[in-house]
Amino acid sequence: MSLRRKTYLLVGATQLVVALAIFAVSQAVVVRDGQWTGEVLIFMTSLIGVVIILGCAVCWILDKYLFRRLACLTSNVQVGGSEMMDLAPFTGNQSDELSLLAEKIGSSFAELERTRTQQEKQSQSLTQALEELKVRHADLETAHKNLQQLAEVSASLGGSLEIRDALGQMKEVALGIFEADEVWLLRLTDDNEQLEGLCAYSNHREGFTRLPRLFGCADPFGEVPLDKHQLLRTVFQGTGPVFIESVTELNEEEKNRLFGGAVPILAGFHSLGVVPLYAEDLPVGLAMSASARPRRFTDDRRSTIVLFASQVAQALENTRLYEEIKALGEIDSLTGLRNRRRALEQLDIEVARARRYEGTFSILIADIDNFKLFNDTYGHPAGDEVIKRVAHMLHHRNRSSDFVGRFGGDEFILILPATYRSGAATVADHMRLTLGSQPFIAPDGMLIPLRMSFGAASYPEDGHDAAALIAVADANLYESKRWGGDTVTLRREPIGGDHIDSGGFSTLDALVSAVDNKDHYTRRHSAHVAEMSNAIVKSLGFSKERQELLRVAALLHDVGKIGLPDRILRKPGALTPEEADAVRQHSLLGSMMIAQHLPELEEVREAVAAHHERWDGNGYPAQLSGRNIPMLGRILAVADSYSAMITDRPYRAGLSQEEAMEELRKGSGTQFDPEVARVFLDCLKNGHVNTSDQIAANRGTANLRVV
Repeated sequence: MSLRRKTYLLVGATQLVVALAIFAVSQAVVVRDGQWTGEVLIFMTSLIGVVIILGCAVCWILDKYLFRRLACLTSNVQVGGSEMMDLAPFTGNQSDELSLLAEKIGSSFAELERTRTQQEKQSQSLTQALEELKVRHADLETAHKNLQQLAEVSASLGGSLEIRDALGQMKEVALGIFEADEVWLLRLTDDNEQLEGLCAYSNHREGFTRLPRLFGCADPFGEVPLDKHQLLRTVFQGTGPVFIESVTELNEEEKNRLFGGAVPILAGFHSLGVVPLYAEDLPVGLAMSASARPRRFTDDRRSTIVLFASQVAQALENTRLYEEIKALGEIDSLTGLRNRRRALEQLDIEVARARRYEGTFSILIADIDNFKLFNDTYGHPAGDEVIKRVAHMLHHRNRSSDFVGRFGGDEFILILPATYRSGAATVADHMRLTLGSQPFIAPDGMLIPLRMSFGAASYPEDGHDAAALIAVADANLYESKRWGGDTVTLRREPIGGDHIDSGGFSTLDALVSAVDNKDHYTRRHSAHVAEMSNAIVKSLGFSKERQELLRVAALLHDVGKIGLPDRILRKPGALTPEEADAVRQHSLLGSMMIAQHLPELEEVREAVAAHHERWDGNGYPAQLSGRNIPMLGRILAVADSYSAMITDRPYRAGLSQEEAMEELRKGSGTQFDPEVARVFLDCLKNGHVNTSDQIAANRGTANLRVV
């Protein structure tokens, strides 16, 4: 019930009460007087009329000035509250409380409207911000995923210096970063002219990649020449990454710039990305990606790809630096060959392989003959040049599967897989002959022959581990040195040799060993002189006893060199006059040593003292001539001179057999006994001289020692 009705009922009820009150008063008057009078009736009627009129007036006033205005205000409030319309402030014409209330209510509604408008705007802003946050959240999730992928890449690449192994474990990560169907990673070769494939990732079946085939590679590890592909040249010419959103939408200018004309067939790919890999502003490789769907490379995706490429580039650079450092630790700086440590590692590998497959291999240890004296004479720079020349020869005369290293100083080691002892001897002999054909030109123009000694060992005959093989090869090398160098030895021989009876000539054996320790060339030269002297005395018909005396004299004819300084005895160059005078004393010194240690061998002593006397009397030390020279001495003079002529020495190359024979003919009757020279020349012509062990007569198997 409305307020208006309630007010009207209240006024009506009030009028009724007043009317009843008037009636009651009138009734009291009537009871007092005992009758109704006209005056009472008129008064009562008038009074009731006045009450009714007054009530109606009150209702009209209330309706006009209160209820209508309240109804209007209520209606406006109800309309504004329910319909949320734009409310204009409503006011009355009076300045009463109701007007003030209406004004306040209107102001409140206007404020509410402004608040509602602001809230709607804020709501719209919040809705828009929420949508942006959703998008940003998705972007952040993608970025987080990319960062996780990049972190995996960084951890994988940073934890391994074997770049291929590290990249091989990143298929899912790489494809996720590029969001492509295929990814191909390549590195630039050392000559900067080709790209070498590192690995390829594909969403297709394992091992199947189309991207390398587009550039002419049958597999992901092939090589791509830069000069054959304009796209690759364009990328490396400083244009930066190239992202092709759709190959079918390229304009003519882009086609010409990237492909030099028409776009090649891309095996169904539409999107293509080519990103150069730079480390310290230098190109080191390339990352290529392709997708069958167009427009795969968004801005965010491109930035992630570039970050990935930078990590791969740094990994490639780290790998390169690691390989350089590793090489520096394995490579000898002077020769470029592998060093001793790397050689020992390789030898262990070969031993393990031979054990596993029951195979065989051989090693050679080589040493440059008289290198110390060469250094002392011509200086260390010249010595370094000799070492480099020897290293170059060893490296280029071997097979690709062989290992060549510098073992220290002037020593080298060769590891020959699947090579028997005989094959190792052949390899060593070829190298020895090759080096001998390349003499060193001294500063004074003199040709200095270069010679090497070799010691060989084979698995499993000579040892079952690296230490045993090296010990045998080193012992064989020492034996080659004992025989004057320029020799290949496969097994060790006793120091005494076959020609020396250590039981009957213990002192002789000691003297020969002393000469050997002093100068290995002298030991070998003495054995050769003994061989040739034996051929002469057999032709002359000497007795067995004199043949044995001559053999002993030949073995000891240079024993006096024990007293010469090494700098003179083994000098790799021409002797000065003072040094030559010192050398001429060795025959006299040798005869004195034999007289002291072997006094019973007087004829041997005389032969040793006279082996440098000349037939014309111009020899030394006593200037004997003709038949005054002991017979054994004359024989030694011919054999000694011939051996010296055909032997390569550190300061000159040996003569051929024909050249040496011609020198003997020229010296017959002046330097040599004519009869002895004639007999020896006949022996050489008829092949009666055993030259299989000479130094340079055959220059082949002559220097191979096998027991």
